[in-house]
Amino acid sequence: MSRQTFLSIAFFDTVRESTSQHLRHLQLHHSTYGDPKLFEYVKYKTKSDRKWALTCLLAVKHLPNLTHLCINICINDKPFRFNLNEKWVQPLLYFTYLEHLKTVEVHVFSPWRRATSVDSDNLRLWQNTSPQHVRELIQNHHGNVEMHELFGVAIAKKILGFCNDCAMEELVEAINDKWSSITHQPYWEEWIRK
Repeated sequence: MSRQTFLSIAFFDTVRESTSQHLRHLQLHHSTYGDPKLFEYVKYKTKSDRKWALTCLLAVKHLPNLTHLCINICINDKPFRFNLNEKWVQPLLYFTYLEHLKTVEVHVFSPWRRATSVDSDNLRLWQNTSPQHVRELIQNHHGNVEMHELFGVAIAKKILGFCNDCAMEELVEAINDKWSSITHQPYWEEWIRK
């Protein structure tokens, strides 16, 4: 067993099963490895993805009485899509097997979430830019943040047992209606057309 795999199960090896049965709240933080720049580094991404999946699976196995789950996940994989069938979403769906789970929070972050961030308080940055362009950038920023948050809500709903269409309803509505005018990041258009 590799050292990284051992680290992901060390908690469950040291905590007695009788004690872990009493744990009700779990908060997980994870950043995906992202796409390797060189082919020789693909093995590290594979190992990282496997470790994350194993961690989620072991949490489900050893914490059957979990009632509250909070996951903060930063996605560095490309392309980034708002889709419940993405490879990085699948380990999160292991938590659907927890019978006592009542509340789930999922917070999704990615490099694209803040890609359009605008500091409107710093006027020197924007003095030579048209006000219309600054408004568009600010609108893009708010749209990107809200869509990431709504995708987290969709994942949480899926974990709680909602069907795919029901879980994604708010996000689809936001993309097609409220934020249809913002500049979509690459691959969003591809997802919207599906």
